[in-house]
Amino acid sequence: MSKKGLFVVFSKPTSDEPEVVAAYDKWYDEHHIPDSLLLPGFVRGRRYKLAETQLLPGKATAPGFDYVTIYELEDVDRVPDAQALLPKLAEVTTAPEYFSPALDLDSVKAFIFEELSDIDEPTPLPEGVEFG
Repeated sequence: MSKKGLFVVFSKPTSDEPEVVAAYDKWYDEHHIPDSLLLPGFVRGRRYKLAETQLLPGKATAPGFDYVTIYELEDVDRVPDAQALLPKLAEVTTAPEYFSPALDLDSVKAFIFEELSDIDEPTPLPEGVEFG
């Protein structure tokens, strides 16, 4: 039985200069994510930027984690297959370089997570109770 998962990557551009951020965004969206989807088990990639408004401001992440890329994995047991193909992926990338000069490589933190549950229904409220 396959175990769904996520590959979560925190990163940032080398500076906040608009042209550097634009190069970072372009590389990620036009090259790195589409290239990464060639890896076995990688089915989708989404990028996010830290929102200005936080639900729990006192618990917001430390500086340096303003960008996150989340890849959906169809089966975390295929991660070794993906690891084995990383050198080949670097050869066939559509970008001039596998890693963009606009990417701060020292900032990168990457983690594989296995799915434990998939819940899409809220807790039923008692009759007569309104929420929101």
